Amino acid sequence: MIKGKMYEKVQLFKRQGYSISEISSDMEIDPKTAAKYYAMDKR
Repeated sequence: MIKGKMYEKVQLFKRQGYSISEISSDMEIDPKTAAKYYAMDKR
């Protein structure tokens, strides 16, 4: 998945109230990767 697309998807889940573990499970990515994009601000 392209990094920008992954960021957008993680942020969408975040706005909907999903936890990092739920996001990583749903997107089938490592929880550390989900946490990285979860904590990012739009640059």
